[in-house]
Amino acid sequence: MGFLSYENRQHFFLLEKNEGLLRRLRQLDRTGSRETHKIGVMYIAPGQEHETLILNNQAGSKLYENFLASIGWEVELETHKGFNGFLDPKSNGETTVYYANSIVEMVFHVATRMPTEENFSVTKKKRHIHNDRVQIIWTEHWRDFHPDIMRTEFKDALIVIRPLLNGLFAVNILKAEEVPPFGPLQNNTVVPEAALPGLVRETAINASRAVMTTIPSFHNFFQQRDVLLTEIKEKHKMRQTFEEFTSVIINPKS
Repeated sequence: MGFLSYENRQHFFLLEKNEGLLRRLRQLDRTGSRETHKIGVMYIAPGQEHETLILNNQAGSKLYENFLASIGWEVELETHKGFNGFLDPKSNGETTVYYANSIVEMVFHVATRMPTEENFSVTKKKRHIHNDRVQIIWTEHWRDFHPDIMRTEFKDALIVIRPLLNGLFAVNILKAEEVPPFGPLQNNTVVPEAALPGLVRETAINASRAVMTTIPSFHNFFQQRDVLLTEIKEKHKMRQTFEEFTSVIINPKS
């Protein structure tokens, strides 16, 4: 195949096997091969005006639960092998909602899936959901949603869903000025129930991508892997002549 030709020598190196190499290979194994997104999800019941009440909800309406069941699938955090959104099964609940395809993994930080325990439950929920730059807000309040209810540092993109009396769902998109446009859902859209989960999920993914473009230090998963591979090559490659390299490849035990 020409891999051992003199012309290709500059592209192929043997690596020195040591603890540093093994450590970097383990780090490479932990670096995902797909895009990862974590999306906050909160449920607002009729009449709820205070953030603490909202975060303490342990369940929602049937429409809300049907939506969660359709936007992804329930996974057990203890045994889940994919991206877990940095959730801890010991303190963040037994299950969460997860979705994946060939290029994307996403975890929904669902407030109603996280346990409510006296004193520190809301703080633990805030630690995840309030740091999610994209949030889905399902509101069944009788008035419009006011973002100021949620006292969070990040309000980069909010997808607000409100059930209507005619069986349809009103969707509002709120975003920071610096976040570029995203879709497919746009502000003041009305959507039927059957199409709602898929459209919201795709909008959340694109919103997350749009938000990440505003972060100067952000690297996509393939960029992170490229950096690690370059470090492995530069720090652990063996300095050999062409003859030494070829000799080891052809007769490794010599």
